[in-house]
Amino acid sequence: MIKIVEDFILDPGINHVSKKEATDESVVGLKLFEKPVIGYASANDELFEKFKTDEKITHGRFIPPQEWLGRC
Repeated sequence: MIKIVEDFILDPGINHVSKKEATDESVVGLKLFEKPVIGYASANDELFEKFKTDEKITHGRFIPPQEWLGRC
């Protein structure tokens, strides 16, 4: 997974503004995304429930892994 994300970030054809997409010549070649921080946690981690209930963290827009995994 990390390799896929890193490859995406490094691909100038995907992660940079093309001349065709640019609204101004000054943004051609501009990188869209920096390398993300990727981490792993157990779907049972109690911190996910805090994310769900704490409006300051996720503004009420968070579904814990146990819930969305159950939807598959």
